Amino acid sequence: MPQLIKGHMRFTDEDHELSKFNEKVQKQFVTIKQDTLYALLKEDLIYQQLLKEHEITEKFDITNNIKMSLAYSLSILSAIAKNEGYTLNDLITVFNQ
Repeated sequence: MPQLIKGHMRFTDEDHELSKFNEKVQKQFVTIKQDTLYALLKEDLIYQQLLKEHEITEKFDITNNIKMSLAYSLSILSAIAKNEGYTLNDLITVFNQ
């Protein structure tokens, strides 16, 4: 979060990353309908479950795949939230209450 220090706004790397994330989500999902976003999220959850299958985990290092899949799911959730009129920060605040 930006901080007011001696009358000047200070932005952290986290602020820039969050802005970059929001811009990328907006560009990628701006024209996609809500129902399609729900379907994409469901497909990604199924993919995550499949990655955890014993046959996959014993033969492959799935660490990066899981991380990428979770990031993609987060971007879809963020797009759904935006369509509903919420930001990622709004959701985090509600969750932390």
